[in-house]
Amino acid sequence: RERSSETRLPFSVAEAALSGLHGNMVAMLSRRGASTADVVLSGLGKATRLDHFESRVLKKGAAGKAASAAGKAAPAADWSYACEWAPVASAAADPSQEARVLLVGDRRGTLAAALGRSVARRAESGSASELREAGALDGVVLVAPPRAAAALGSIASALTIVQWQMDLPAAVPVWVCTHLTQPVASVRRSSSEHAGLWGFARACLQEAAGLPLYNLDLDFGCAQSLRGAAELVRSRAVASEDGFVHGLRVGPAAENEAALRGGSMKVPRLVSTRSASLNVAFAPLCELLDAHMSDAVRALEDLPQVTDAHEVLERAVRHDIARALSGLDPSAIPKWHHRLLYEWCAAIEPPTEPASYEDVLAVSPRLWPEVGLTQRCASQLAAALLGTVAYQELLFPGGSMELTLPVYEDAVNARFYNECVVAAVDSIIASLPAGRFLSVVEVGAGTGGTASSVLPR
Repeated sequence: RERSSETRLPFSVAEAALSGLHGNMVAMLSRRGASTADVVLSGLGKATRLDHFESRVLKKGAAGKAASAAGKAAPAADWSYACEWAPVASAAADPSQEARVLLVGDRRGTLAAALGRSVARRAESGSASELREAGALDGVVLVAPPRAAAALGSIASALTIVQWQMDLPAAVPVWVCTHLTQPVASVRRSSSEHAGLWGFARACLQEAAGLPLYNLDLDFGCAQSLRGAAELVRSRAVASEDGFVHGLRVGPAAENEAALRGGSMKVPRLVSTRSASLNVAFAPLCELLDAHMSDAVRALEDLPQVTDAHEVLERAVRHDIARALSGLDPSAIPKWHHRLLYEWCAAIEPPTEPASYEDVLAVSPRLWPEVGLTQRCASQLAAALLGTVAYQELLFPGGSMELTLPVYEDAVNARFYNECVVAAVDSIIASLPAGRFLSVVEVGAGTGGTASSVLPR
């Protein structure tokens, strides 16, 4: 963050000269201009250079621009999130069952004692030969060494083990165990010595989603923590009973990371650093929406004309369907789902009184969004069934939303329901304290018709 109160975000690095660094480092910055600087990280006689480190200004939103124009400080928008280690109940299937595992590392034997008969074999580094000699396994447990100098070697061991794991016909669980690496609140101290192992496992899961690869952060000085790890290894997975989304229970949640402290298991959860949830009262909101809908229906003075126009539109569409299928050979339709659509269209009775799209607009001009899209698609129905015209091109000609967006934004039905959503949002906003910041996430976004009504509020 610059002294001018601008917030700048990293954008690009022209050149980086990297060398091995460890221990305490000092960052030195040499500015080259308004948006470019050279960054040097130095320590113990070695240095890492990031030349032409370019940043970009985070643009102000509408509220910030309005505040600047009025000579006031813009409201701070805190977009930061934090990782919180939340206590959960383990959903281990059967912690008493045995599992034949290869134990790698663990020179002090602390985890071996907890695993007991589950340890089929012990290995020094988890090399390819050690993995082959171990035979059939139910899992591999890698214990990070206590010395920071061996951290790189433990990552090399983890890489060998994961490569072996991915070559198996059916992957067996791999457990990477570290000692007090994660900053769980109940622990007085934590160390980043083996944070690289956690980063390695996360990178593997990005490339191979669903891989049974687990990070366990333990307190090797606590017998309860070690017993908990042994139970997870025997159950062959990490799962928590607290699987939920905003309070909606969705069943046990599969986890790839856990921290065992004392007798409890904690898993990482991403939480906002902003204020808590909205706590909207549902019953009053329903009453408000009922009242809004009643008023909105009474305000539709031309509802009879709109209803009649929809009936005329249906006759016009049925007429176009019959005309499109009249000279079409079903055997020429190449795709099975197009043939299925043909059969559905063929079952539609043609109208006894044909109608045109001009007739629709004569009854109610407010149906222009539906008429525009329907007229284009219905005239090309035969070509769409034959596959000579892409239906995406019919709906979005040249990638344009010009025909489709009005159906979701300006049509009578769409406007009615969009205004219901707006009324609900207005009610929620009115119940919030002054200065409350809101974030909006649209689930199931399409053309943006509803969002274009809600977001300006």
